[in-house]
Amino acid sequence: MVCAVFAGIGRWRNCGSLGNERMEPDKRFIKELKEVDGGLSAGWNFIKHRWQIIRDDRRVNCMGFVDGKPLLHTYDKPYFVFTVENEDKSYRPLDQRVIDRLHEIDLYRYARFSDFMKEVEGEEDDFKAKQSKRQSEYVEELTKDNFRKISDAIEADSYGGYGRNR
Repeated sequence: MVCAVFAGIGRWRNCGSLGNERMEPDKRFIKELKEVDGGLSAGWNFIKHRWQIIRDDRRVNCMGFVDGKPLLHTYDKPYFVFTVENEDKSYRPLDQRVIDRLHEIDLYRYARFSDFMKEVEGEEDDFKAKQSKRQSEYVEELTKDNFRKISDAIEADSYGGYGRNR
């Protein structure tokens, strides 16, 4: 049995000689998580037996002054974002729903709700444009394919059911 405990937020601690293994999230999920926000990470909470999303927030603290210049101390202050679980509090794996939820709660990046809505509408317009382009390309390919088939059929018919090359 592994006895690693989620000590604090975002830190791992070994409980002794029972082992030092830990749960690792999928690399693809971490890549998507970092695209949402570079400070986000996922960690396994061994007490709750659930994944948790954590954000490391870089802080700068002024420790005092030396020769009139500030003496600064930089540190990461991790804080809890949310526990990954279903509405009925059951286990949920790390998947696209987590990324979607992070996008939903990521409104702090926008000064106003209208700015957020403009970006959402812009993304929707981009999606519709890409979808329309894909659909046009598909129709164009079908048209070319049908034109070849119809041309071959007309050609075969005009030569008495035999193609010109026969």
